[in-house]
Amino acid sequence: PRSELWWTLFDPSRAGVASGKLVRPESAAERTPPADAFTRAALRDHEGAGVRWRLSIEPGEAPAFRFAPLAFASGLAKTRYTAAAPAALLSGEAVIGGRTLRFAAAPASVGNIFGFEGARAWRWLHAELPGDGVLEVLSASVPAWPFGWLTGAHLWLDGRHRRSDGLLDLAANGSSRADGLWRFEARLDGLALRGECEQDGERLARF
Repeated sequence: PRSELWWTLFDPSRAGVASGKLVRPESAAERTPPADAFTRAALRDHEGAGVRWRLSIEPGEAPAFRFAPLAFASGLAKTRYTAAAPAALLSGEAVIGGRTLRFAAAPASVGNIFGFEGARAWRWLHAELPGDGVLEVLSASVPAWPFGWLTGAHLWLDGRHRRSDGLLDLAANGSSRADGLWRFEARLDGLALRGECEQDGERLARF
């Protein structure tokens, strides 16, 4: 077992995207909290591989989004995703590629992927809505799932958590991909969600 911490820096004023990962040794991976746990210590301080940061993350009111727990508990997929803090505030300083970046209560989120088998070709949407709203949609190809792409959605809006990731929801939700366009639809407690994401010059996604 191992634990990987991935980071990506996208700056619209510059070409390219900087990214990397921190791979923790097996002994440290065994002490990693469960995928649905939020821990400030895991993200607070880091130095190595040409980057360093001292950050603090304060989770907002939205609860953790645990995607398709029954599907993964049943063994359909051995990989699961949880947004431990889907809406949070980030403060602190990061040095990446010789650049110093400072954050003061910047919108952020924290997500954990646990496992590495049984799901591939992930598509993930995170959208912040007016007020304190947040929407997340996740889609993946799961060979054991007989209904095409497995697609789930969570919505936090006006203090209410709506979700569409039970087994019946997953069978009814739709997702398709073609020519760089990802279309999806789901129902969340009476609300109909339909959307599409399209790459824009391989740097931005339009939702």
